[in-house]
Amino acid sequence: MKFLFFPGCTVLAKDPSFEASFIQVCEILGIQIEREPNFHCCAPVVVSSVSYDTALALAARNLCLAEERNLDIITLCNGCFKNLKKANKHLKEDEADRKKINEILKEIGKEFKGTIEVKHFVQVINEDKIREKIQANIKRPLTDMVFGTFYGCHLIRPHSVVEFDDPEIPRSIDEIVELLGAKTVEYEGKYVCCGGSLKGVDDKAADEIPRQKLISLKELDVDGLVLACPMCYFTFDLGQFDIQRKYKEQYQIAPIHLTELLGIAFGLNPKGLGLNLHRIKPKKIMAKISE
Repeated sequence: MKFLFFPGCTVLAKDPSFEASFIQVCEILGIQIEREPNFHCCAPVVVSSVSYDTALALAARNLCLAEERNLDIITLCNGCFKNLKKANKHLKEDEADRKKINEILKEIGKEFKGTIEVKHFVQVINEDKIREKIQANIKRPLTDMVFGTFYGCHLIRPHSVVEFDDPEIPRSIDEIVELLGAKTVEYEGKYVCCGGSLKGVDDKAADEIPRQKLISLKELDVDGLVLACPMCYFTFDLGQFDIQRKYKEQYQIAPIHLTELLGIAFGLNPKGLGLNLHRIKPKKIMAKISE
């Protein structure tokens, strides 16, 4: 199983622990990863809201690079997943837009052909053969841990585009966490946006949305919050400090990437996974794996 890794902007610029743990876990699971130095931004909604054709052409160029390597794309970012998958699906189905975008791409010697797929890491590890490898490589079962899980928006929505999991009550992350031996819990706002995209637009709502989740998770005394999106991670990591200061409350709910949790269960070194780089330190997790 081989993929072309699309890291996106946020993981490369701000989230080294996500990438580090991803690479180590993929090696254990036999998921081969190749890199493409010429990838650029996925062309998110901030681009398409200004120029739809520009956004589609930018996404198409990334897809062309994967097509030239004859490799499906794997990404860690929910936004990149949705944006690239949406462009890929649309250009395969809409002949008029495909012709228009290929006229643009012709200027740089590229042509979109529609020969590859775009997948999220969570989607890949939920395949039966990878689940079997996960189970076979558990060295430190997490049977003494309890976690909240958080999906974010674009891993599962819009379902007509991403075509993965249940868009209302998803289970893909919960099932992997439970496969590692841990328990997962239901909490207030589990299936609602993290609020991060509202920063700078409605700061009160951007803080209140994750605050309600943090309050609920604290009441449940979880060991951490397992995520699979870099933007959501920052809302609950660095953003948690802002919320605590503003409301004069303390939650200390450590966000942890699903890749890091897999690495812990596989017996990998926590520092090598990047847990020491977290702003909200995963103290409960570290205490239990040190016992």
